[in-house]
Order: sequence, then structure tokens, then C-alpha cells
Amino acid sequence: MARIAVGGFQHETNTFAPQRATWADFERADAWPGFVCGAEVIDAVQGYNIPIAGAVEALRARGHELLPLCWCSAPPSAYVEREAYERVAGAILDDLAVQAPIDGVYLDLHGAMVAEHYEDGEGELLRRIRALLGDTVPIVTSLDYHTNMTPEMVRHASAMVGYRTDPHIDMAATGGRAALLLDRLLTERRPLYKAYRQIDFLIPLVWQCTGAEPARGIFALIDEIERGANRPGGRRAVRTTRASSASPIRRVSRRPTSPNAGRRSSSMAMTARRRRPRPTTSPPRSASAKPPLPASSIPPRRRSPRRCFWRAMRQGRSSSPTSRTTLAPAAPPTRLASCAR
Repeated sequence: MARIAVGGFQHETNTFAPQRATWADFERADAWPGFVCGAEVIDAVQGYNIPIAGAVEALRARGHELLPLCWCSAPPSAYVEREAYERVAGAILDDLAVQAPIDGVYLDLHGAMVAEHYEDGEGELLRRIRALLGDTVPIVTSLDYHTNMTPEMVRHASAMVGYRTDPHIDMAATGGRAALLLDRLLTERRPLYKAYRQIDFLIPLVWQCTGAEPARGIFALIDEIERGANRPGGRRAVRTTRASSASPIRRVSRRPTSPNAGRRSSSMAMTARRRRPRPTTSPPRSASAKPPLPASSIPPRRRSPRRCFWRAMRQGRSSSPTSRTTLAPAAPPTRLASCAR
């Protein structure tokens, strides 16, 4: 049985939003519990589909002693105000100092927090915790599907586990997976190696639903890798979060992770569509089917006005009549007319 500290600090920051997150926002309860500390955390999160609830259940089932820190969240908004950030972070650090000795830490984080004075809210929090506890204590976090992962987060956390559904219906299950990984690190006492690769593109929001491609194929591949990790001779404890922006891999093994481990994970989004089978031959045509139209009789494809506008902007002018004179001299009408084809 190990002594494991559990807590959380959740906020999804949109720096373009007009309203900032104050301490009152974290203190107030909404669809999720408000700010809670100490023994109240365990009862407050029970029954919610949130990561810390799944983690508490999994760690209790393994017989570990839970050391509650504090947990809070605020609705998505602009920057977290300095006072609110320091108040919550300070409470977590104070509780960790009081609860020592600690064998492991589980944190319920979002991964996209930006404070007034720290661009990487989670990275700074993990840095402070790591400085307090040292390099030997495992720190495992659960993260949102839309995490903005940073090298600092990867450096200071032992492992990070993200949601695998969008819409997010596996939040408690994700906390459970993170807790089981933490239990594994404490039980097996094997060294933990990391690989991290930043990808130079993001999957558009409309294609992030895990019920359709390419996201469905990406997470199916993650499950396939993890099933293979439990076979003899396979990789072990592979964890990947949000392959559309960053691909961290953590491996519990006797050998360091290959430098190319992150490359395979980062290529998931690029190869997801290519994994779909394609017909090698054309389907047979029935006798009553109509012959194909000649190419000359097919009307040209009509381009959308949005694409036409941005194409004009890239050429140094706008398709809006009111802005042509401010950006550049008007082009011949024939060039604009070509955008409609």
C-alpha cells in the first residue's frame, strides 16, 4: 500500500475571451463541484464523470492510502487571474508539504491553462511540485482531449493520460487509466523513459469527433499499440495524448525508448486516412447503367465564396469592393470571375 496524493486544478483558457477567471469562479460550484480541500474532496467528487472520481475509485480498489489535496475548476474563459492561480497552486503545494512522506501524486488537470503571469499554467504547477518532491516521486496526470501540451509538462510529469473521446464521455475512465498507470509505476519500480514529438499542424475542430475518421482511426491505433504492449516481447505502458498537436510516449522498460518512438505516434494523424481500405478495381457496371458523360459536358466545379475571399487575400487584395482601394489596385474583372469556377 502506497501513500498517494490526489488533487486537481482545471481550466480551459481561451485567450481571446473577454472575461478572465477569478477566484470566485473556481470557488463557485456549477455542473461540477466548487473548490474543495482535504477530506471533503473524496466525497465531493464521488458520482461525477470527472477524472479524479475515476482515479479515486481505481486507487482505492488497489488498496492505496489516499491523501486528498484540493480540487477545483472554473468555466472556460480568458486568462486565470494571478490571485486565483497562486491561491490554488499554493494550496496544493502546502498540502503536499504537510502530507509528506508521499509515494506518488495524481493530478486532474486540463492542460490548456494560461494564467496572467504564466503562459503554461500546468507546466509551472508541475515544475513547482517536482521541485518540492524531487525526481524520484512519480507524478501522473490526466488531461483533456484538447490539451495544449508543452515540453515543460512532459519534462516534469512522469506520465500523462488524455481523454479518448470527443464529445468527452470517458473522463472518469481516463482518471482510472492514469491511476492504474501510477499503481504500475509504484509496484514494478522500473525506470520510466519518455519520447515526445511536436507536430506542426492541428486537426480542425470539425474533424476531432472520435466517432468518425480520422480521429477514430487514430485512437483505434492507440488501443492497438497498448494491447500489443501487454504481449510477451511487446512495448509496455505506452501512453499517447492528443496526437493532433503533440505525441508523448512513456515506456516502462529496462531499455530506453527509441528516438523514433515519438515519430510513429506523431504520424498517426497523417496515416489514419491511408489505413482505410480502397478498392483495387472498378466495380462492375450493369448493362442498364448510363454511359459516363464526356468531360466537355461536365460543368466546372463552383468554389465557395469563403475560399474565393482568402485566395484573393493571399494575392494581396480583397474580393470585397469596399476594401480593394485600401489593399491594392483593383484587378481585372476576369481574374475575380475565375474564382467562381
